[in-house]
Amino acid sequence: MPAVFKLVYDESIIHITDNSIVSDCDNATLTIVPEGDLNDSENYVGFTGLNYIQTYEYDQIKNTNLQGDLFAAKKKWSLWKEKYFYRGIDTLSISLFVGDSYSNGIWLTTPINQYYAGKKDFLVNLGVDEQPVESITVKLPKKGIYELDSLDVYSVAMNDYPNSIKKLSNDALEDVQFDINTVTGSINIDNDKILCISIPYLEGWEAYIDDKEVEIFRINEKYLGIKVSKGQHSIRLVYQTPYYKLGFILSCIGAVFFMFILCSKKLFKKNYINEQKLIK
Repeated sequence: MPAVFKLVYDESIIHITDNSIVSDCDNATLTIVPEGDLNDSENYVGFTGLNYIQTYEYDQIKNTNLQGDLFAAKKKWSLWKEKYFYRGIDTLSISLFVGDSYSNGIWLTTPINQYYAGKKDFLVNLGVDEQPVESITVKLPKKGIYELDSLDVYSVAMNDYPNSIKKLSNDALEDVQFDINTVTGSINIDNDKILCISIPYLEGWEAYIDDKEVEIFRINEKYLGIKVSKGQHSIRLVYQTPYYKLGFILSCIGAVFFMFILCSKKLFKKNYINEQKLIK
């Protein structure tokens, strides 16, 4: 369950709505103050639906009548060029601090970045703190609109960590066997759970539980995950290169078409020679 917290910020430069945080200046800070005890725990901050929209000063003055004010008109022209001619912000580095110490951050890309992949959900690990965490500060590097569906704080207690890990290891995949493109194993669990398999999530994997295909989803950022119901089950993972079947079919069609052209060419040549003989 997410931890309960309150947000502390300067309302003169930061404005929060239901699904966005608007910053009027660069390097504005938003402080998360946990109301519970985050002591001797590994802490995380989750951002869901995070997206940045750049704002421009020109939009604030574009309807202003500057007739007779040469300096202001020149500034307006400069701001207009900034918006429509210069490249916008394509990358931001959002920093998180525990107390006064830097802990971790987010490398956020915007749609104009050539490497933009549409990622909007982030889970930031702040590490393990043996002392109580009194505040977590989020530093917003640029003014603008930060769209955000939800902001959550998670805490994992370390006092029973070894036992928790041991309990999880009891539900591991057993009798694991590897083939060229197949991984098999068995598992016996006492409750419905999600099985995390330490294989990188890639398009092309298929999962079968008791020979019935099930959905695969991404878990822990980069691994394969499948839902497993209570009881004893056999697990089989099969990898097939994406579009392999389509490529094979197209290759066969191409080969048949090539043979057809080759045979047609030989037949045409043979008919042509026969016609020449008849003419003579």
